[in-house]
Amino acid sequence: MKQKKNNDMIDKAEIIDDPTQHYTQIAQISDELSNLLDIETNLKTTINKIITDLHNTVTHDPEIRQSSTVQNIKNHFDLIINEIENTYMKLTATTKEKLYYIIYQISICFYNFIHKFRKYGYSIQGTKYLLWILTLMESNIVLSHIKYMKWRVKIYIELAFLYEDLNAYKSSYNTITQAITKLNELKDVEEQAKPLPDYMKDIFIEDFKFLKFAEVKYGVLCGALNIDSWKKKVDETFAQQKDNNNNSNNNNEKDYNKYDKFNDETLNRNICAFNSISNISYFTSIINHEGAKNENKKNMVSYLYNLLKPDIEIITKGILEIIDRKKRDIELNNKIKGNEKNYEDILNEAINLNNEKKIENFKKSSQNVPIEIHAELLKETFDCKLYKEFIELVDSLNIRIKYRSVETPYISEIDIQMSSIQYANIPNKYEKINIDLNINDYHNIFVF
Repeated sequence: MKQKKNNDMIDKAEIIDDPTQHYTQIAQISDELSNLLDIETNLKTTINKIITDLHNTVTHDPEIRQSSTVQNIKNHFDLIINEIENTYMKLTATTKEKLYYIIYQISICFYNFIHKFRKYGYSIQGTKYLLWILTLMESNIVLSHIKYMKWRVKIYIELAFLYEDLNAYKSSYNTITQAITKLNELKDVEEQAKPLPDYMKDIFIEDFKFLKFAEVKYGVLCGALNIDSWKKKVDETFAQQKDNNNNSNNNNEKDYNKYDKFNDETLNRNICAFNSISNISYFTSIINHEGAKNENKKNMVSYLYNLLKPDIEIITKGILEIIDRKKRDIELNNKIKGNEKNYEDILNEAINLNNEKKIENFKKSSQNVPIEIHAELLKETFDCKLYKEFIELVDSLNIRIKYRSVETPYISEIDIQMSSIQYANIPNKYEKINIDLNINDYHNIFVF
């Protein structure tokens, strides 16, 4: 029995160590790698050639203002899609993972051009391409990793912008909720493996913040949130932040689901609330008071006014206190010059008159309600025929503008010169602005 066992072991060893089998396996692996390399090289070469041709064809119109340029870009996009459908989609899942960088390169190309589509009124031309590239990225395990999460969120938000330009607010809302779902799924997966490092938490914090702002905005625009659910959504998000800030300080750690990176939840709450109503009846003139015809918007503006009113009152009183203090300082200097022996008593009397608490509250409230939001709220109250609130905002805004030099943060003044000459000489102490100022409209970007 013992001898038989030894013979069996010898036979098995001979079979395992059969050099012919090794050569066959090595040849098979070599063929697979060679095929993969050929596919990768051909696909990469083809895609790079299409992208290079695409950039060359738009050199005459880099800002993509002409419809013929848009059509030319779409033709190149279709060539890329056909190449991916005919080659990449037929590969195995493992091979697709290895070629992830090609899809990433295509996503960058698509995004850069489609962003310009939206800027110059061609939003309808870009939606299907962003949808296609998002679907492709989500199906690739490598591109679904947290390393590329911020890029995917950026594409989701751009797609929501495209739908917004087409007044498809429901589609914008669904896009953002889909992005939040994907983000939560990725967060759950990352949590199961090990505790998240701080840099991952920071990524989740920022992405959740952007998506939550967009969710509230598009929820209002598409009608998914009425006045009560809107109030609840805004208050819950940022009231939770304050409580969780206290908990995170006690536990001495960050929680990315609680937005504690943004240490002033009041400012974020105000921006989120205002951003969600600023696009309601945006394309109508406020002179016609179209906002007053929308009861939902009128209630939201009234709620937002009451939300910001305490801070605005503190700002007004704080500015007046600073101005009065400057006047008292002049009187103080005159008193001391006339009575230098009792300067300490005079100085203590002046210090007692100064209200440091009022100044401290003013600085915090000024950061909570920037002057830009104050001015926009003024416009919205007029649009909704809230005349009492409008008059109060006018008075307080006049004070802020008149004494803007004491605002916190400081408001600087700039001098702008214009020229009709394309390559005009820039005067000394001036810098050329390389962007179109009309594009950077307050309503065309997220205000966070």
